[in-house]
Amino acid sequence: MKKILLTLLFIYIISGFILPVHAVHYYYKQIALGDSLSSTVYCTLVDKQGFVWIGTQAGLGRFDGYELKSYVHDPDNPHSLPDNLIYNIVEDKQHNIWVLTERGIACYQRQSDNFIVPTDEKGKRIIAFSFCRSAEGMFFGSYNKVYHYNYKDSSLRLVQQFSTTPSYSIMGLEFWDSHTLLCCNRWQGLRLLDLTTGECKRAPFKSESEIVSMIIDSRNRLWVASFNKGLNCFSHSGELLASYTTRNSSLNNDIILSMVEREGKLWIGTDGGGINVLDLETGEFTILEYIPGEENYSLPANSILSLYKDKDNNIWAGSVRNGLISIREVYMKTYTNVIPGNANGLSNKSILSLYQQNPDRIWIGTDGGGINSFNPYTEKFTYYSSTWKNKITSICGFSSGKLLISVWAQGVFVFDPETGEKSPFTIVDRETTERLNNRAKIINLYQNSPNTVLLLRDQIYQYHLKEKRFDIIDREREDGSIGAMVPVAQKSDKTYLNDLRYIYELDHSTNKLSKLFKSRGDTIIHSVAQDEHGNFWIGNNYGLSYYDVVSKTQKRISTVLFTTVSLLSYDSQGRLWIGANNMLFVWLTKEKKFILWGESDGALSNEYLSTSRLSSEQGDIYMGGVKGLLRINCELPFTTSELPQLQLSDIAVNGESANDKLSGNPAGISVPWNSNIKIGIMSREKDIFRKKLYRYQILGLKEEYIESYNPELTLHSLPSGNYDILASCTNKDGSWTSGYQVLALTVLSPWYRTWWFLLCCMFLVLGGTFMVFQIILKRKREKLKWAMKEHEKQMYEEKVHFLINISHELRTPLTLIHAPLNQILKSLSSSNTYYLPLKAIYRQSQRMKDLINMVLEVRKMEVSESKLQIQPYLLNEWIKDISQDFDSEANGKGISICYELDARIEKVYYDKSKCEIVFNNLMINALKHSPSDSKVTIVTELLPDTERVRISIVDQGCGLQNVDMSKLFTRFYQGTGEQTGTGIGLSYSKILVELHGGSIDARNNLEHGATFFFELPLKQNEKEIVRLPQNYLNELMLNDSSFISSDAENFDTTPYVALVVDDNQDMVHFLAKSLKSYFKHIYVASDGKEALQLAGNHNPDIIISDVMMPRMNGYELCKSIKEDITVSHIAIILLTARDDKQSLLNGYKNGADGYITKPFEIDMLMALVRNRLKSREYSKKKYMSLGSVPTPEETTFSQADETFLLRLNKIVMENLDNPDLNTPFLCQSIGMGRTSLYNKLKTLTGMGSNDYINKLRMEKAISFIINTDMSITEVAEKVGFSNSRYFSTVFKQYTQETPTEYKQKIIRERKGQ
Repeated sequence: MKKILLTLLFIYIISGFILPVHAVHYYYKQIALGDSLSSTVYCTLVDKQGFVWIGTQAGLGRFDGYELKSYVHDPDNPHSLPDNLIYNIVEDKQHNIWVLTERGIACYQRQSDNFIVPTDEKGKRIIAFSFCRSAEGMFFGSYNKVYHYNYKDSSLRLVQQFSTTPSYSIMGLEFWDSHTLLCCNRWQGLRLLDLTTGECKRAPFKSESEIVSMIIDSRNRLWVASFNKGLNCFSHSGELLASYTTRNSSLNNDIILSMVEREGKLWIGTDGGGINVLDLETGEFTILEYIPGEENYSLPANSILSLYKDKDNNIWAGSVRNGLISIREVYMKTYTNVIPGNANGLSNKSILSLYQQNPDRIWIGTDGGGINSFNPYTEKFTYYSSTWKNKITSICGFSSGKLLISVWAQGVFVFDPETGEKSPFTIVDRETTERLNNRAKIINLYQNSPNTVLLLRDQIYQYHLKEKRFDIIDREREDGSIGAMVPVAQKSDKTYLNDLRYIYELDHSTNKLSKLFKSRGDTIIHSVAQDEHGNFWIGNNYGLSYYDVVSKTQKRISTVLFTTVSLLSYDSQGRLWIGANNMLFVWLTKEKKFILWGESDGALSNEYLSTSRLSSEQGDIYMGGVKGLLRINCELPFTTSELPQLQLSDIAVNGESANDKLSGNPAGISVPWNSNIKIGIMSREKDIFRKKLYRYQILGLKEEYIESYNPELTLHSLPSGNYDILASCTNKDGSWTSGYQVLALTVLSPWYRTWWFLLCCMFLVLGGTFMVFQIILKRKREKLKWAMKEHEKQMYEEKVHFLINISHELRTPLTLIHAPLNQILKSLSSSNTYYLPLKAIYRQSQRMKDLINMVLEVRKMEVSESKLQIQPYLLNEWIKDISQDFDSEANGKGISICYELDARIEKVYYDKSKCEIVFNNLMINALKHSPSDSKVTIVTELLPDTERVRISIVDQGCGLQNVDMSKLFTRFYQGTGEQTGTGIGLSYSKILVELHGGSIDARNNLEHGATFFFELPLKQNEKEIVRLPQNYLNELMLNDSSFISSDAENFDTTPYVALVVDDNQDMVHFLAKSLKSYFKHIYVASDGKEALQLAGNHNPDIIISDVMMPRMNGYELCKSIKEDITVSHIAIILLTARDDKQSLLNGYKNGADGYITKPFEIDMLMALVRNRLKSREYSKKKYMSLGSVPTPEETTFSQADETFLLRLNKIVMENLDNPDLNTPFLCQSIGMGRTSLYNKLKTLTGMGSNDYINKLRMEKAISFIINTDMSITEVAEKVGFSNSRYFSTVFKQYTQETPTEYKQKIIRERKGQ
């Protein structure tokens, strides 16, 4: 019995040495300090709120887990740091943060986010290098001085002072006993300072003089590190207890820079040797240093200047030139690929398969890196070159220590670990092997018993290792398997498999495959794990499900943490590990909750693959993915961590810090209206780097949640009122913390709600009332003015009718005078004494006839075309000839007619009869206004450009002093004092001269009298000029500048659509064929009813219609079109064989845009069509150009269109500030369909409804900017934009300037004026 016990004891002792325990892993997170701070960290502090303070030689940093804020010395700011070199940082019990700099102590003020610098009794800054905590306050070590900060009265006083030569700067300070301080100076060693007596003496133990670091551990032992001398340990009595150097221990560097104690171990920072962790019980060292290929799991820097342990037991290492390093003990590690020759990682980071052959060897199949073996004790990898570039999709055991491996697109091989070679494996026979290998499908391998291996594909092949034979497993085939089968688990004599739709059970006693579970609908199974009860956990494209094999029920595990599960693995402790959405979760089956593991736990982001999982013999979990192999230590603690504590860290109003304005608990602040508020949130927890989702709620506004990964909330332009800002964040298990009120916010009322503004509004209302009264009066005056114009127009019409009627009445008696005179003259000889007087009478009757014809001719030009016959004539001779008609009249008044004719002028091209009317009108005017015994001079001259000739008639009358020169050639205008004449002659002369392409004008002479002249082109071709009907007399009320010139030959009509209407099919075919090349498309109709239907369906641009048609004639069609709001904008030209006045009047009364009598020429028709279409395009350009919207009266061609636009404008302007003003709103308000409204507006204005609304909004916005002092935000709201940024974008698109730029331009222009 004794021998057995000794044997067991020996085996236990040996196994303790041979079988290593799990290695401790640390995860390192490096905090880069950026350009503003030095990368060498002298000291570190984690305060109560969770901020990490970092002291460097170039300033102070504050890290909140999200961003780094720096504080530096500013000579112009007394509340900045005294200096940038930071020796130490400490937080006292009252949570004051003390910063020890080279030029003095500074105390951080949380509320104002700045520093105060305390001074001594003489007003000088207190310089300190070290600190020591006591129950009553804080001690600070300086030059031969010790200061004390008292918690009770918040005073900082000098408590002890001692003299030494040279000066003794206290670089380290510790309590030796209740009344004695242990002081440390690098060059002068250790001293004990009695706080009671002030005595300063050397310490009772021998130590090296060049002391770099010291610490008193939890056992009251003193550890002293001298430069390049290793580490010594002393008892309280001064006895040397231990000495560690590179020569007598596994310490790897004798230059020790810093020390800190953690959980019975002394962490030692060295200069070049990383961190040496000394176990204070065993005296053994663990080395933490940089290892190539393990960037996340090895120390990033080997020179550690400072070490700090926070309240959560985390270690922070301040490095030399590598920033601050967070060190956390983790139980997970992700192995990734390394460079060839490095055994610390994989040959390829993508893991396809895993298999454990024995406790110290795990086989790993990679995606292109071949097969790797991993020793879990040494954490070293071995690669096999024979499999390099192979994709190993599956691995399982085989006979005689060999492996069976599946290589993508190559087949199955037998792999010998001893030689590293692989040899092909035949499945059943050669034909079957080639068939399986040549398909791009995975063959999964699984050793389900010591003597059998399953080859899983579309069919299941079971290979017996001893007999070396195959069985093909029978299975149900009505549905067939989907995808390659994957092994799930092995329980006694049953194997469980799954594919994309099913879970199977393989019974080895019967070799029968049966289906246990089928997924529903489009659910795809990605991974399946079996628990200790035989039930299945199923990961699919919709999340996680649980299937109970007894009750055959499926239950979905609801969560918002993930959507798609790619990998499941069930460990021996009843925990389900889940790879989902590149993250790692665990489902605690007993507690029924999820826990999320992140980078700070050692689990890097990874896309886990469904076949890469292993539960090792040691109990560890291995999960492979695209970015490496994750190892989960089975000793992973699952202690419930404390919940994150949220707090307000910072607040800024309009870009300026407002921490000093906070008051109360919870913190409260009042801000002006229209402020931009930025609220910073801090989460206090052990793992500051854990990625959290924050949720914000604004009570008093919209109470829905705002979720963000950013610990900052920005609020823009809140309405005035009181708000409570609540914040919460996700816990490690994915649940939310309870909402914590971080801020009570009060937004003050805007300026327009103040008393002075209301007073201004009252005055404004009074002023507005007065303005309305003035506008009403103005409208009345304008209405009276309009009535007067209407009366004038009516009088004019009566005058026109009178002239026409009297002209007709005079023609008969004039004929009875003119014709007999002509007969008498023919019967008399020229020598007869009565011949010349009768001839003069005859000429005057001729003139009278011409005047009557002129009136009728002008009227005729309004209703039908006029023609000019351009022929060459000798100008000077023609003038002499026609001027003789005025000799008798001139002689009767004693007026002489003189000639100054330019001999250079020969032939000139003009219409003789028309120019004679012009000449006669000017001569009549000159003789009428010339006094007796004066002269009238007729002048011709060749103008300097030699392209025109001028005919002038110069009189010596009263001149043009009483004449408005701008109205001289206007119809029916007569100067002041003018008693005779009709007012038609000069205006008619102007028309005739302009038909020739010439011009007519008048001027006052230098001495007295006036000169009337007209100019004609010198050279024209012989031709006939046809002038279309135009309004001459009927446009009395219009200014000449209001006419739209119609360049008929240049205007393109091909984009337009025409509708031709005529009951004569020959005429329809003729017009359609003739006009085909002029239009985009031509529709035809045989009568008015068909045309009206086509107009509604196709919306043509112009209708050319006959008047006389069956069913519905042209007048009825015209009236129907103009009264239908959907088509009233279509231009209509009527064609008729009737040339009477009543027909013309009927056409225009029914809204016709043009009227042409048959027969006509196509050119004449097209000229009229172009004129009408161009007029409408001109109206559209008025809308589309920048500037105020034209009035409907200016741009519409029918009463229906005018009424439509007036109503539309009223709806838009009344709802301009409504953000919902859009096309559906207009359609509902105006009672039109979306398409009808679009077509109508597009035709009238060239714009769609939204563009038309935006134009009205932009013009109103411009009016507000120019005429008011409203802000851009107010203007945006006034014109219906809830988003100021979108308003600025639309405004810039319209004016090419932002609202601010436009307003500044207006201000500059006003200042310039």
